Amino acid sequence: MIYTTFVEIIFPFLLIIGVLYSPREESINQREQETVDIDQQEADNKSQDLSQGYLYSFEILYMAANSSYFL
Repeated sequence: MIYTTFVEIIFPFLLIIGVLYSPREESINQREQETVDIDQQEADNKSQDLSQGYLYSFEILYMAANSSYFL
């Protein structure tokens, strides 16, 4: 009784909902492209932060080398 109710009514209903709300190929490709764009943006930000850090450390070394404290 319970098995036939599940197989004849609930399972087809769940199957239809699953097909209707399954991700489409276009949306999957769009999500992958958005992920690639976000990853590229994060990589650009990291390289920019890294170069800023290098510039800052070189400024500190330059000031330390030219200061009279080390003379």
